[in-house]
Amino acid sequence: MNTESGDHHKVDAKTIAVLLLLVEKKGQVVSRDEFMRRVWSGSITVEESLTRCISELRKVFGDNPKSPHYIKTVHKKGYQLLVEPVSIEAESDIDGTAGQFKLNGVSLAKTFALVGPIVVFIFWLVSEHPFGKPKPSTSTPIEIEQITPHLIASANASPEFFVEEMSGQAEYKVALNRIVNQDSHVKKIKIRVFDNHQNQIWEAERDITTELEQVVAANDLKKMFALIDDSKSPPETSELSATIQSQYKQAIYYMDKRGKDNLLKSIALFDEILNANSEFVMAFVNQAVAYRTLAFYETETDQVSRFKMRHDLLLQQAKAIAPEHPVVVALTTEINFREPNWLSYKEKLKDAIAFSPACSICVRRLAEHYLNLGYYNEAAALVKTHLDYSPLSISMHSFLGMIYSMQGRIEQVRYQVDVLNALGSNKGFDAMGLKLQLAMMENDRDTYLEQTQVMLDAHPAFAQRLRVMEALYENKIEEAQGLIKTMPFLDFNLAVSSGMTDEVIERIRTNIASGQLKDLGLTHGWLVPGDQFHNSYIKNLLELKNTQEISNIFTEIGLIDFWQANEQWPDYCYGVRYQRHRPNYCPHTPGE
Repeated sequence: MNTESGDHHKVDAKTIAVLLLLVEKKGQVVSRDEFMRRVWSGSITVEESLTRCISELRKVFGDNPKSPHYIKTVHKKGYQLLVEPVSIEAESDIDGTAGQFKLNGVSLAKTFALVGPIVVFIFWLVSEHPFGKPKPSTSTPIEIEQITPHLIASANASPEFFVEEMSGQAEYKVALNRIVNQDSHVKKIKIRVFDNHQNQIWEAERDITTELEQVVAANDLKKMFALIDDSKSPPETSELSATIQSQYKQAIYYMDKRGKDNLLKSIALFDEILNANSEFVMAFVNQAVAYRTLAFYETETDQVSRFKMRHDLLLQQAKAIAPEHPVVVALTTEINFREPNWLSYKEKLKDAIAFSPACSICVRRLAEHYLNLGYYNEAAALVKTHLDYSPLSISMHSFLGMIYSMQGRIEQVRYQVDVLNALGSNKGFDAMGLKLQLAMMENDRDTYLEQTQVMLDAHPAFAQRLRVMEALYENKIEEAQGLIKTMPFLDFNLAVSSGMTDEVIERIRTNIASGQLKDLGLTHGWLVPGDQFHNSYIKNLLELKNTQEISNIFTEIGLIDFWQANEQWPDYCYGVRYQRHRPNYCPHTPGE
């Protein structure tokens, strides 16, 4: 019982054991390893169980993890009890039996008063929660590794039920919804996670027909919570109310999911935020990005123009409110090819990210700038750091995987694909494309064919590109070139793979004349290992970079001068790993 609020709390045996171990150590830091050894000895568990117990204790104490009075998290070490425990005899019993708990053979029949604001707990020693059929709309404390029985039970449960879950420093609620097919059989389940303001922060659909599918669904949920636990709060939202912070995260989540409906939800949430705080610049910025993205889902020219105009107006509003805001300054600056500003452009983006490390559009622009300069390692490191703030971002995990694939880092690509699977990304073109790229890098023909069919089902327009790739795989170069010429626009990578050097140079010239940067990153290319898919691409790309025309273009736009002044050439100019990708304009004696 909390003597201040009068609330009663039922606490399970493991949570009691965690508290007793903290009390036993009398203010010492107790490591996670010791908790695992002392409390969960002899059983198979994961560290999320300890996290749940600590969170449950904090809930009972009414303790704030950000400014704790009772239990402190010591980063990378463990947990520490901050108050002095004073033991008192407990008179209560359960069903006529004195409440006792044994920790390493020591029988304890006491409760504890914790000095501070006096909070006395009568611990009801209960057995581990039995997983029977869940009741509709009830909250049941569970350990995250025990979610699997709930997934199994959900096949026969009522349409919706909630499971209360503690993760890290915040409380989340998990909702499981059955998806019934035409035969009234449950083959899928929708999993949704809400924060303590009832705002949705994640959802995914999972097959649960087989035992393996159920385990995979549970493991994906665990991975998702692990990502959340390691995340950082955006510093630019620190002065906002908790409610607006929650709305802001939800708006970013919907914007990241993309699709017309999700983007409209995101825009509506940003409207609510701006109604409550009309000077929150990042809400203007992100709403502008949402409108710009929404334009890609429209086919009517007038509507596309309206969305782009709305994007421009929102950025102008942000600039009017805070003209010196680092993010506003960065997003209203462009690369100038006539008077090259490679360095100042980079520095403005870096300033924006220093102010707002969670600004996804800022990170994306700087990462793409690094790729335009041939700095793959810097691009990857930047996106990886950003994911500390946006761990559930499908677009940024896909982007990081793409950068890794450009470097030929197969293991890292495989890991990003696993993360995307856990996040429930199976429809986005970028995420699906990364899976296809991994199959190509591994020269896995069967997976490649399987993934191309998935891509075709979701994106029928991919069929034309697929026919070109198949022709290239079979070394039918003339057929591939003919198919490329029938496409609505010249595909850079397919054209390079087909040896269409003149056409590629013309595209680069045309885009640079219009101020577009996208071809520079493509010119640096994908530093993939040699395989049946990529051998012709690697050979033809090196020939392209070695043409006098490309050297002239790089000189005209100030890129060669920038590399020399910066004393940093593209990554492929260094190390034996990229020997076969190194063009003539690299220094003659590159560093290893």
